[in-house]
Amino acid sequence: MSDQSLKYRKQLGMLIHQFSHMPLKEAATELFAGLGYASQRTLALGAPSTFARQFDTGAYLRHPKAMLEEWQTVELICQITDDELSKIRFMFKDATVTPSLLESYVFFAIELNGTQYSRSKLAGITRQ
Repeated sequence: MSDQSLKYRKQLGMLIHQFSHMPLKEAATELFAGLGYASQRTLALGAPSTFARQFDTGAYLRHPKAMLEEWQTVELICQITDDELSKIRFMFKDATVTPSLLESYVFFAIELNGTQYSRSKLAGITRQ
């Protein structure tokens, strides 16, 4: 493994470790920035009910696999569009989240109440 690769792995390890010492949104934002995904498009959510009102138009979170009762907080970390991916900045930059923008990636972080969950339970939450 190259020195550059070891340095990158160490940096990512430090960013992951921050989750135990920093607020969820701040730690997740720094992790994604460390992975090369940074955007000013973000939205304060906090409560799972706020997330559900904003994004769950199909009532997917009512499904038992969503385990909504286990959600402590949910944060919209960022919305990545072609603008952020290509690193091209335009004169008129819109930094608001655009739910109707279909050619983008939206990253959320969810803090759960418990300390351990099976892989299948985490997959169920993610899919819902």
